[in-house]
Amino acid sequence: MIKSKYLWKKQIDGIVEDKDVFDLINKNRDIDDHEAFFSMGIESIYDPFLLNDMEKSKQRIYKAIEDNEKILIFGDYDCDGITSVAIIYRMIKSLGGNISYQIPDRFDDGY
Repeated sequence: MIKSKYLWKKQIDGIVEDKDVFDLINKNRDIDDHEAFFSMGIESIYDPFLLNDMEKSKQRIYKAIEDNEKILIFGDYDCDGITSVAIIYRMIKSLGGNISYQIPDRFDDGY
């Protein structure tokens, strides 16, 4: 088995029963109220155009697609990072973009 270069912060050591996995994951992520955490609705989602220069970013992506420039998405290897890469990749690909992606290797590239 490949050994990680880094130690992960764990709240609970050892093997847990299947029925306790959900509680363990929540505890390790400092989620005290999973009902509130997982019931966030559409009203919890922010408008991405509140970020500085989002309109410029959008126009630059459209220009790259129009000019058939190569687009590289550099993502992260965790769950939300891979999901984000997949969503952006599929969207730009559906618009005709010349796109590829890179996700670092946790063991070779580190945390």
